[in-house]
This record gives sequence, structure tokens and C-alpha cells, in this order.
Amino acid sequence: MYHFHNLWTHMVSNQYPRAEDEHIKLKENNNLYIISLNILGVKMTDIQLEATDDILNIKISSSTDVNLNEAQLLWKEFNMPNRDHQIRLPKGIDLDHASAQLNDGILKINIPKIQLYKKVISIKQATS
Repeated sequence: MYHFHNLWTHMVSNQYPRAEDEHIKLKENNNLYIISLNILGVKMTDIQLEATDDILNIKISSSTDVNLNEAQLLWKEFNMPNRDHQIRLPKGIDLDHASAQLNDGILKINIPKIQLYKKVISIKQATS
């Protein structure tokens, strides 16, 4: 079973943006992996989620409602560029029952764990 530190190390590779820079959080409980991503100001229609057996791709495209020229612009705090996040997924997950929701600028992705069962196999004496 993955522990949080090992899971985090395996899921977020050095070739992708650092998690603390992108405000990504990963939690784990007995049944779920929970990924939270801070994407304030992004509309649900600008987010695309795709998952394979081992990678979760989060694609965020920037769209603007109003095109202002520089003369009309009074204040601009930030510019939201297009972003792609790739998170390595552990083994033993159920992508068919994964879900996501956007609430107050936080994208929350729930990925259920597959419950692995142990079965004791009895050994019988061979008959001659």
C-alpha cells in the first residue's frame, strides 16, 4: 500500500510543474485519492480531464469573456495562461468511478481505490 509521501513522490514527476507552485494537494483515505487544484477564475468549460491507467491529464485553457484594449483596462492582476498538469496515478485505482467538481475555484478530483481482497488458499493432500 502506498503511503502519502511515497504516493506523492511517485505521482508528481520532476518533469511536470512542482506541486507547491501550482497549488496542487493530494490526500488519501482508505477508499479514495483526492486531488485538489487551485484554479481560481477558470470556468468549468475551460477544463478538460483525461485519464489513462497511469496518468491524469488536466488541461486548462484560458478564455476571456470581454476583450478590452489597453485604453479601457484599468487594472490587471494576473493573466491566466493555458496550463497542462500531468499527475502519475498509482496502481489499484478505479477510473470508471472517478469524479470531479469545481467549487469556488477549487477543482476536486476523487479517484476511488480498488479494494483488494486476500483469499487464503487451502492446500490439500495429494491422493496417490
